[in-house]
Amino acid sequence: MTGCHVIIIGAGIGGLAAALSLHRHGMRVSVYEQAPELREFGAGLMVTPNAMHALDFLGVGDVIAARSNVSAGLLIKHYRTGEVLEHRSHGDAYRLKYGAGNFQVHRADLHNALSAAVLANDAGCIHLAHAFTDLSQDDSGVVARFANGVVASADALIGCDGGRSAVREKVLDSAPVAYSGQVSFRALVPAARVPQELQTPSRCLSIGPGRMFLHYLLRKTP
Repeated sequence: MTGCHVIIIGAGIGGLAAALSLHRHGMRVSVYEQAPELREFGAGLMVTPNAMHALDFLGVGDVIAARSNVSAGLLIKHYRTGEVLEHRSHGDAYRLKYGAGNFQVHRADLHNALSAAVLANDAGCIHLAHAFTDLSQDDSGVVARFANGVVASADALIGCDGGRSAVREKVLDSAPVAYSGQVSFRALVPAARVPQELQTPSRCLSIGPGRMFLHYLLRKTP
């Protein structure tokens, strides 16, 4: 498969990670993104040791580790009383057991690191303002069409365009979304506005009836 050309629809974390991995295997990649620019958005996420190993393979693990807070522990509290129900002190346990740490990462930092690495491999790899509309395929390859009139062909196409994937709809037909009953709200708060007592440890989970609240520090503090 070395040397083949792959189209990726979507320049999010999944699409950029796929592009980097394909680059590592000697393939030519074209990433098409419907947004007019790659901008900073999103909140926090946890990057576990297995994910850090994957990021190391992609060549961006050191960048993420330098920008993010390593998770040293987890405090679990009662939502109303503040009683400590459990205190998990990780320290170097993750690194010693799994060979990598557990990091609290700003999504934008991860996205920026991936996009910079992709562009360093191929400055013309990412095509913005290209909304995918359709595809056709046969034994010779695949052709992708976009709302701006662009038509692109390649040996293969990978859909990384999210939960409402237009690629999936074209390949597998659309299916109704089944509501799971679970809702998650995410937000960012400047660390300067967070009371000091809520910053130690850097990750805390408050558990209540039918819901929970998790907060943790992003971006390494000076």
